[in-house]
Amino acid sequence: MSAITIPNIHVTKNSNSFTDSLYAILSAKGVYSDEKFMLSALTGMAFKFVIHKRIIPSSIDMMSWEVDTKLAIERIGFYNENYCGFTNDPTFPLYQRAAIEKIKRSIDKGTAILTRSPKTIQFGVIYGYDDVDGIFYCQDRSHEGEMIPLLYQNFGILDTACWYYAIIGDHVQMNKRNLFIEAMILAVDEWETLYPCYPQTNKEYASGRLAYQYLIDALKKEDFHTFGAFHCLKTYCKSQQERALFFKEVSNEFSEVERVYEIYQKVAELYQLVEQELKATYEETVFNSKLTRNLVGIVEEALVLEEQAMDFIKRCNEEILHNRFINYYDVNGQ
Repeated sequence: MSAITIPNIHVTKNSNSFTDSLYAILSAKGVYSDEKFMLSALTGMAFKFVIHKRIIPSSIDMMSWEVDTKLAIERIGFYNENYCGFTNDPTFPLYQRAAIEKIKRSIDKGTAILTRSPKTIQFGVIYGYDDVDGIFYCQDRSHEGEMIPLLYQNFGILDTACWYYAIIGDHVQMNKRNLFIEAMILAVDEWETLYPCYPQTNKEYASGRLAYQYLIDALKKEDFHTFGAFHCLKTYCKSQQERALFFKEVSNEFSEVERVYEIYQKVAELYQLVEQELKATYEETVFNSKLTRNLVGIVEEALVLEEQAMDFIKRCNEEILHNRFINYYDVNGQ
């Protein structure tokens, strides 16, 4: 039999592309059974908020892919190997050859691969291969349920000239309360990180608090990429819903976080208003002055609320935030 596939792989579009793809891999493997919003929050993807100065579509995917995704998967206790590079590197053919063999071995063991989709610049999944035809079987959330063939020789070759894949291995059991604490700390980190990826001198994209300012400025000037604005705002509408759902769960474990949940409920409601505003004109994909004014007012209110939520999270985790990088053996002189 030349074709080997992993059953029950379903990449569905109801979160960010990383979470949708990772959830499909882990649930098919039978090692994750919680809600998808929880996976998004615990990996930190729900807290990423990145905006280009002109709100171009790539804003939502702007991150250090190799580093950020590796850490995201490790946060939930999974061993993973991440590989990333550029097709114009002279060593690319060697990495491509190695990737083909590593991907096939992982599928033979029953685990699909997290990768870049052959059809979009977002994340996707490789869940099978056929040696006779020399193709991988892929899925992504934009072509839900559709098998996307990818020739071995075309692996890593995209318009963006960047290739990426992650092999996911065994996992360790994580303490639920510790996971919640780490996710809250990560939320603060994402909020206070000014620029999303190396080099930090690239200031066309901003993250967290500063990303809000980029968004507000672009809307006020009415100088932005129209589809990008729709694409980014609709994506972040979903992220805000995930944050609210996450903090509801956290408040069940830590009663002092209930105030954060209440704030994020209000933020999620504001972003529902954003979604309603977008739906009213989505067919034309045209932003008029009235729409942009309405969006600015909503987003400015959301910014104030998120700042309050982050201040509260910092107060709840003050000791950990101040001491998390201390090596206690050094402190005690042991």
